[in-house]
Amino acid sequence: YIFVSEFSKKILSPYFSDTSTLWNVPNPIDVKKLSRATPDLFEHFSFIGRLSNEKGVKLFAQAAVNSGSKARFVGSGEMEASLKEINPSAEFTGWASRDDVTQYIQQSRAIVVPSLLYETQGMVVAESAALGVPCIVADTCAGRDFVEDGVTGLWFKGSDKKSLTDAIKRLSDNPELAKELGNNAYSKYWKQPPNIDSHTKTLTACYRAIISGSAEISNIN
Repeated sequence: YIFVSEFSKKILSPYFSDTSTLWNVPNPIDVKKLSRATPDLFEHFSFIGRLSNEKGVKLFAQAAVNSGSKARFVGSGEMEASLKEINPSAEFTGWASRDDVTQYIQQSRAIVVPSLLYETQGMVVAESAALGVPCIVADTCAGRDFVEDGVTGLWFKGSDKKSLTDAIKRLSDNPELAKELGNNAYSKYWKQPPNIDSHTKTLTACYRAIISGSAEISNIN
């Protein structure tokens, strides 16, 4: 079995037999290396993705109101109308192109990942790190794998509105902390970027080991 995140591995491992071999092959992230962003100069906390209940958008809208922070929703979905009622001052961009998404990330204090789902890897978290913008992620989703709490971003207790409110307010009140976390995330990401070349090399090594019957490198990184 090939898993793409340690989080998904922990969730699924109980269902495998003791003889199963597990291979760590993270998905590739297609991001160009640009100059570090300046999250301390921007005030918006942004959500990027489908505006649906399971993504935790309602939780984010409420937490942004409670923290007195600016919220931005990049994407579209069935929850848009209700989110506008919860947070009338929030910005809604609708569907955005890849280049526009990059720009929205760069112009954010932080990216918020409030998903109520486990998720599988959390691509937007890695993309944000590659641009130098910290993420606030639910500790109950796979996005946490890309965030070192208090170093490259912040975790909050999944589904907990107060915990998310506190995390947002912490960065809202302290732009220098957002800058520090973003810089750390940028440096960590580009030290060993999970690009297509790295992915291909790891996947090829995985296949070679499987074909040869070797289980000695079942945790390839």
